[in-house]
Amino acid sequence: MRYIRFAAAAVLAAVFGFLRWDSPWTRFTNAFRLMRQLWTGPFAHPMTIILRSSCCTKCPIFYSPLRTCGTPLRDPDLGCWCSTEFKNRLSAARCWLRDKDSKKELTQYGWPDDLMK
Repeated sequence: MRYIRFAAAAVLAAVFGFLRWDSPWTRFTNAFRLMRQLWTGPFAHPMTIILRSSCCTKCPIFYSPLRTCGTPLRDPDLGCWCSTEFKNRLSAARCWLRDKDSKKELTQYGWPDDLMK
C-alpha cells in the first residue's frame, strides 16, 4: 500500500510541478532524487524514523491520504510533496517546514534539529 501512495504522490508532484511554470522541474527532480537515495542510502536509525514520522503526522501541512509533506491539492506553496514514509528513512533528509520557517513561527511543528543530520 505504501508503494501505491508513493507512486501517487510522485505522479501528483510531477503533474502539478509541470503545471506551475515558476519552478516546473524542482519538485519533479526532488522526487527522483529521493527515489535514487532510497536505493543507495545511507538510512536513518529506526528510532529516528519513528520520531520523524510522529512529527510529520502532527504537522498542519501533512496530507494524510497520501502521507505526504503538503499537497498541491490544498496549497501548492506548502510542503515538499514528498512521501514522508520514504523521506523519513533517509539519514540526510531535512524537514521542509523547519527549513522554510525562517521566522520560527511554527517551531512546535516539524522535526527537531537533532532529527535533521
